[in-house]
Amino acid sequence: MSDLFAFFLSTVLSFNPGWILFVHFVIVALFLYVIISIRRPVGVAFAWIFIVMTIPVLGIGLYILIGERPVGRNLKLKIKQMSKNYVLISDKVRQQFQDDA
Repeated sequence: MSDLFAFFLSTVLSFNPGWILFVHFVIVALFLYVIISIRRPVGVAFAWIFIVMTIPVLGIGLYILIGERPVGRNLKLKIKQMSKNYVLISDKVRQQFQDDA
């Protein structure tokens, strides 16, 4: 059956079926890299890797839809401001209690 499909692709579409496997491997490898590089908790990362490796097309689609958490521009600005305030507050506390140590 796969020989018939390969023959169809190579003759009718002038396409080598080996490229499909190669492109599939590259896409799955890229998504695995993205999943690992985000540094999620180990269980969550393994779950996404299992889903993408088991059912690649559906797994990649699900990851794109619900796996990434988009952060809006306003939230990024708030986070930046909060981190600046945190640094100022922690420096004040350190200076205040430095003599106690």
